[in-house]
Amino acid sequence: SCGEQELVPLEPFAEALGTHGEPGLDAALVEERLAATPGSRLVLVLDDLQWADRVTLALLCRILRGPLSSRLLVVATYREDAADAPLYGALADIRRTCEVERIELGGLELVEVAALIGSAVETSAAAAEARTIHNRTGGNPFYVRELARHVAERPATAFVDVPEGIRDLVRARTKRLSSGCAEGLGAAAVLGDTFEVAVLAAVTEAGEDDTQWILDEVSEAGLVEEISAGRYRFAHRLTRDAVYA
Repeated sequence: SCGEQELVPLEPFAEALGTHGEPGLDAALVEERLAATPGSRLVLVLDDLQWADRVTLALLCRILRGPLSSRLLVVATYREDAADAPLYGALADIRRTCEVERIELGGLELVEVAALIGSAVETSAAAAEARTIHNRTGGNPFYVRELARHVAERPATAFVDVPEGIRDLVRARTKRLSSGCAEGLGAAAVLGDTFEVAVLAAVTEAGEDDTQWILDEVSEAGLVEEISAGRYRFAHRLTRDAVYA
């Protein structure tokens, strides 16, 4: 797993190899250890690749071009709303030499939300509210678990307020926005789950071109999405509730 703040060099490879904290770990040693892994097939899983530094990405590209590639399958996950140019550059480089299959994940279906809620002790008490939780979260697994935990702990008020974990996540994303975008997003939250560019421009007393620029940045952050020409909605109802709060 890549961390937003990396603590040791090549951290995801060190974790995968079980050498976390080992001094002197470098690219050559990582390649040597991977090559020494027994078996005719090797699966390497790298999570949160949107936070990988340039050295980690460069090593991944090198490994996929090297002799190990003939028996290696890499499963890498990343969030598009947090990905940056270095990752997309690495993916383009990888595509030139390897077969790449991209799988875009959507929200969980109702039956999957119910199974997720029922699978953990701290959320199982909220199983009867699976449909409402699915509707409010859009099937986002993190939102589902946070809201289900909230429902289990505070059944009387759970659908009135927003769980702290979701507030913290939305707060962190809005802090990365420019000040004008944060203000525009707040105004959009007052308008509701869906809103029109023209109305938002009137409310904020900004021109429609400036409002569109704001919404482009907010969309890249994964907080809103365009549903038709001039019309947007919040990515999740809970995202809107957190911004409004």
